[in-house]
Amino acid sequence: MRKCKRRWIVFLLALLLAGAHALPAGAISSSHWAVDYVDLALNERFFTWETKRSHVDAEREFKRYEVPLGLARVKRADDMSITDTLTGFTDVPSDHPCSGAIEWGTRHGIIAGVGNNRFEPQSPVTREQMCAFMYRYCNHFGVSLPVVKTMPSFTDAGSITSALLPAVTALCRADVFHGYTDGSFRPKQSITIAEAANVLTLLHGIQYNSASHINVYVKDETGMDVGGAAVFFYPSNYGSMSWKPAYSTFGFARSGALSGTYGVNVMDIKTMAAVPELVSPSKRYVFVTRPTDKTNYQPVPGYSPKSKWPHSGCSDSWAFNQNSYDTYCVQNYAKSCQNFGWRYLDGAREFHQGLDISGGGVSAKNVAGQTMYVHNTRDNDKSMGNYVQLRNSSGTLYITYMHLSSRTVTTKNAAVPHGAEVGITGNTGDSRGAHLHIQVAVKEMLHPGSSADNRRYFMDPRIYIK
Repeated sequence: MRKCKRRWIVFLLALLLAGAHALPAGAISSSHWAVDYVDLALNERFFTWETKRSHVDAEREFKRYEVPLGLARVKRADDMSITDTLTGFTDVPSDHPCSGAIEWGTRHGIIAGVGNNRFEPQSPVTREQMCAFMYRYCNHFGVSLPVVKTMPSFTDAGSITSALLPAVTALCRADVFHGYTDGSFRPKQSITIAEAANVLTLLHGIQYNSASHINVYVKDETGMDVGGAAVFFYPSNYGSMSWKPAYSTFGFARSGALSGTYGVNVMDIKTMAAVPELVSPSKRYVFVTRPTDKTNYQPVPGYSPKSKWPHSGCSDSWAFNQNSYDTYCVQNYAKSCQNFGWRYLDGAREFHQGLDISGGGVSAKNVAGQTMYVHNTRDNDKSMGNYVQLRNSSGTLYITYMHLSSRTVTTKNAAVPHGAEVGITGNTGDSRGAHLHIQVAVKEMLHPGSSADNRRYFMDPRIYIK
């Protein structure tokens, strides 16, 4: 009889464990509106139980016990106990997983009990209550909420609890909380975990990023955090810069104090990715998918498979020794047929430090958005063919045009205004079809050579083409 009971117990435990790892019914998808916020919330450990995207049920109600934990993690509080803590609430035992967070939240006046020494940790949080908790947090810790828009005229504004209206107003004017497409705010509706991820990460951005920092979250194609990647920030005004990178820890890297706009490269010795736009501290978060080290290297973000775009300008010859992962076209500047970053060429993997734009007999122009100066020119180079290298006045930006059929500019140090012709695209040097190879570097360099460290000096031309 005892053996039978033991078998039943083992069977039931197995069922419970299997259920614990099953995907939730509303598991968040990669196309969900809040997926980036959820990813960031997971990186910052705002949630109690969920540790990866597949664990997150987007429509699950956010509970009271989760509020102080999320806010303590936003604060990166070093005064929150992570061990058993007495809270003073009869329904929150000291071994509750969030007892330390609940004690922290009540000690700082952010959240309180519901009376009779009870906290009701499992009760859902309404949207207006979440506003109130976050508003108290900001007031207590001196977080200044910006005013970026006027308070919307919600269709159900009359149902917002009057005592909580200042909190709702402040969070909406800061563009942290939003209404729904039907014009309502739904103050008494329970906030979902997807909505909680949204507002907590926006508050996190206001507190840590709006002033002078850029936060970069680095993942591989599978959604796993990438630790130890070097993140370089390149100012768009090409001024002097420090080469000391920010390194990602658990997929997160934060810049030093910055102002203005920057290009961002993420790299290590094997792989590299670039953010296909200029970013600034006002763009609270930057998400980068860095390719993993496998046989076929995905393109950097922003590129799509060739089959998805019209590519009449991309000749079939560009498929040389490539597979479907390695030949891409984009609708950008002209029809481009080789992306910036890793590629396979003649069966060997190499770093391609520029952007190839197909077509011959086309005028190649100064696209730097400023007057540049002829720095270096050469005809009939075995590799680069006829090429022109331009530099800016301070020597902090170099743009090189290769494989030209002819050069329009020939005199060293001659000024080349923005939009002026540099040469005519062609098929000279080591070229397998008429195209322009254009590359952007922040140092006088034509090729990184075998040094992985030199790759950091090259930027994705899409960022700087104007």
